[in-house]
Amino acid sequence: MKECNGVVDIVKFSHERIPNFEVKFPYGFAKVEIETLGSNGIKFRTNKSKVGKWHYLAPFKLPNVRDTAGAGDWCSAGIIAHLAELQTPKISSLNVKDWSNAINSGQSYAAISCLFVGARGLMYSIGSQKLKTLTSELLTYGKLDEKTLKTVSDKPIQGEMKLSISKLLVNVDF
Repeated sequence: MKECNGVVDIVKFSHERIPNFEVKFPYGFAKVEIETLGSNGIKFRTNKSKVGKWHYLAPFKLPNVRDTAGAGDWCSAGIIAHLAELQTPKISSLNVKDWSNAINSGQSYAAISCLFVGARGLMYSIGSQKLKTLTSELLTYGKLDEKTLKTVSDKPIQGEMKLSISKLLVNVDF
């Protein structure tokens, strides 16, 4: 991990892969470090805090979890999508609240992906507009109501989910 120092802006990893990260690395070396805790949520720290203070975000608990495969990738996609929408010129200008919002968006993508079978189940089952609607509801209310949950199915959609690559470009400090 020390090889990442000064080279990367964001480090995201699973607690299962690197247990005791905060003991091994008491001070941050990336602009933000994100540790996923599976069904227990997420914690992160920014390099704006010299003491390496961690911030905890509770998970979104949804009923009818079908498969957790790919949830970490969906979390990353949600974070990136949120950062792209901010159109902030530099990652270093983001504060803790900005990161909390971005990471919560990532968690919402991850939670919703668990309602489908397979790492790509979400992508093949609902369109991007439906995903935006679901994430908005989840971020606003902390849950999806029964009526909304009934609209989610594994029935493949016609075509495929297409995200504009230009919308996902994020300026990185070099």
